[in-house]
Amino acid sequence: MELLDEWNVLDIEMDLLGEGERVTRKLIPLTELYFKEETGFGIYSVELLSGTSYVMKGKFPGSLTIGNTYEVEADVTRYRGELQLNVLHIKVAKAEGRRAIIFYLQTLHGLKTRAESIYDTFGDKTLDVMTNNPNLVAARMNGIGKKTAMKWSQLLKEKAQEEEQLLFLFGLGLNPTQVETLQKTYGSKVRDVLESNPYRLIQDVRGYGFKRCDTIAQSSGITFNDGRRIRAGIIYILQLAVREGNTYLPQDEVKARVQNMLGLPGHQIDDSAINDAVEMLALEGAVVNDHGHVYMKKYFVMETEIAYEVERLASPTAWAKTDEKAVTSILDDYLNATGIHLEEKQRKAVETFSSKRGGFYILNGSAGCGKTFTLKVILAILQSVHRSNGLKYSVKIMAPTGKASKVASKATGNTCITIHRGLEFSPEEGFTRHAQNPLDENVIVVDESSMLDTELARDLLVAIKSGAKVIFLGDTKQLPSVGAGNVLLDLIGSGVVDVVTLDVVKRQGAESGIIENANRIIRGEMVETQNTNDSFVLPRQSDEDILQTTIHSYRRLLEKGMRPEEVQVLTPQRKGLLGIYNLNRVFQEMFNPNGKASTVHNLQMPDNETPLHYRVGDKVIHIQNDIERTLYNKDDGKYWESREKGITNGECGVVAEIVTVTKRDELTDKLTTTERIIVKYEDWYVYYEGKDDLEMLDHAYALTIHKSQGSQWQAVIQPVSMSHMRMLDNNLLYTGETRASLFHCYIAYLYALERGIKTFRVHERYTGLLSKLKND
Repeated sequence: MELLDEWNVLDIEMDLLGEGERVTRKLIPLTELYFKEETGFGIYSVELLSGTSYVMKGKFPGSLTIGNTYEVEADVTRYRGELQLNVLHIKVAKAEGRRAIIFYLQTLHGLKTRAESIYDTFGDKTLDVMTNNPNLVAARMNGIGKKTAMKWSQLLKEKAQEEEQLLFLFGLGLNPTQVETLQKTYGSKVRDVLESNPYRLIQDVRGYGFKRCDTIAQSSGITFNDGRRIRAGIIYILQLAVREGNTYLPQDEVKARVQNMLGLPGHQIDDSAINDAVEMLALEGAVVNDHGHVYMKKYFVMETEIAYEVERLASPTAWAKTDEKAVTSILDDYLNATGIHLEEKQRKAVETFSSKRGGFYILNGSAGCGKTFTLKVILAILQSVHRSNGLKYSVKIMAPTGKASKVASKATGNTCITIHRGLEFSPEEGFTRHAQNPLDENVIVVDESSMLDTELARDLLVAIKSGAKVIFLGDTKQLPSVGAGNVLLDLIGSGVVDVVTLDVVKRQGAESGIIENANRIIRGEMVETQNTNDSFVLPRQSDEDILQTTIHSYRRLLEKGMRPEEVQVLTPQRKGLLGIYNLNRVFQEMFNPNGKASTVHNLQMPDNETPLHYRVGDKVIHIQNDIERTLYNKDDGKYWESREKGITNGECGVVAEIVTVTKRDELTDKLTTTERIIVKYEDWYVYYEGKDDLEMLDHAYALTIHKSQGSQWQAVIQPVSMSHMRMLDNNLLYTGETRASLFHCYIAYLYALERGIKTFRVHERYTGLLSKLKND
């Protein structure tokens, strides 16, 4: 430890302790030589009660109080000829003897000069007297009143409680940051909370999941079959199920998962105890048991609300002045005037969606079938029909993500915004468009509706006024939503809404190898290199070969004039040689080796991965909706605030600058220095500064296919490996293929690619919306 060279360590009587011993001693910290808040590692000069001085190092619950007495278990080691104490365990100890008691008293406000005289009066009973009999202190000590003595008594009690609480928390394996968070949340009651029900933290404190709380519970003596543990385990299991896309789990599945996660070898949890826990959670309002379907309550409520809203909206009425024949006539006139030709199902969609006022409709179809083209015609006819009936026509087109909305805007020629922006989301109020303040427009269009999860679908539908026409555009061949639910499929399967599925490839026709391979995937057929020079399959036999070919292909596309923002590597998973963690690290080193580096690292990387620091020139992605985010323009090297605000999940950009920013803390009046990451997105810039900002940023040389939903790039490279097998399925590969507009390339172990294409998993979600829509 190089820092020790700069320290003046007190003379050590090395004959009192022997090197290699493990000892238990009471001691007093004299000086804090080093302490790192983030890790709890500290080095102190200390004095044993015998008066001998040593250097002590170890991990502590927080900065030790100079002058307090502690009892430590430590190994005696030698560093550069001097004996030191390497602490294994530490706890607060009662101060004993003149020196220790005086030291302890001098840590309290107002006792610096009076500590020795008080000790001389009360001797080794000083602390007991001052804590428990302050009136005696006031009576025996000249110049000390009852009020002052009572204040010291209270300070001593609080100090002892704080120290004991701190070491109790540290004894549970918590680090200083976690301890600080818990103390801010619960104050002096934190120990009571952890000893009575540590699983409360799951609901109360961000970052505390079941596993962490379970570790604390075991340290607190809670047994494996304790009811509190089973109930918390069920909630955790349901939360995991939501992350998997389910809105509920069958009760038998809950039991199986509880046994698997909470049981111990040779000790299973009784089914009756699990049933009792489910019943108790239902009584508490945390879950709903709907005929053996166990929901987190909010998902049961949301599905019920969606079913009600769909029924409300799916009730069209006749136009006042225009019957179906008149709509057909308006359509024919439009087609003759524009020279547009519609294939049979496209025409059926236009007539079905336009023949009545209001109603709920879905236009389904795979890539290249002309959904957007058909939508343009539908909107044109609706505008004419509204005019014929003397009605105002207004339309709002939305999509779940920012990238999807931009793609839709370019395709339709109409403004398309995110659902969050459409519902006027406010960080303080949430969505300000809702049942009491619905959307004004009488035609609501949602593109990329396969991305709609249960929660967003509910928030959207409740905000649409009765009588409005709702049109969803979707592709059931794509991945289902990242969030819980299978909304589009359940709506289509219910029979409650009108659905037209387009199945004739229109986009780019036979000249598009990308569309040809996309349709081969839909049919479960192996993809092939196409003679259109836009869709390739490059066989490789190992992960290393796949990696090197991916790098080579990316470089070739850049050499041909494409910009990094136009080329995207998509991979199924995060971990492994061909996961995004490694690919982003490798691509940064290969394609941005000389970019100015920052000390700021990517917070999306897991703790067990080597930190990946941001560099100027890095390709990055914004990963949360933040519609209040300040945007900046730049001119002559200076930034100024744009009139526009907000950035959405999925926006990709490039790190433009990394600058050092110095600010004065208003509370401490101290100057602090941080690094600001400035990212360029199209024609504007965003600042990232501090942990909260940086949690919205990730590297984007490589993205997961799930993250790519709703986006499109000119070129997409997809590595496919045997290590991806558990992730690969038909929807995943189809989604990746259809993210490319001009060029797509699989670099693949062919067996894994073919197996993935032939694996269909789209129905493997537990959702109750379909049965609620059917009133089953």
